[in-house]
Amino acid sequence: MNGTTVSAAIIDELDRQGYRLGPDEYGEDLVGAGVNSVSLVRLLSCLEERFDIEFEVARLFREPVTVARLTQVIIDRAPGDAADRVAPRDAADREGTRP
Repeated sequence: MNGTTVSAAIIDELDRQGYRLGPDEYGEDLVGAGVNSVSLVRLLSCLEERFDIEFEVARLFREPVTVARLTQVIIDRAPGDAADRVAPRDAADREGTRP
């Protein structure tokens, strides 16, 4: 697992939620980029499941939440090689039809 694949997974999840960010926005606060708090919590939940980690939410929100920062937190906390969790989800996941 590397920063590029983790960032791509974060961007992919944001895209699924309707937020399209360009590379110039990866260091910007996601709230400032238009991601609302409900979507941000949903993003964190999806990333926790995908990478088998738990964010320390109170600690995470002490500073702006950015794609770059989330990437580093995931890399630091992910157990072993979680590259298989970075693979794009199948169509059922994307459409929310998976139970």
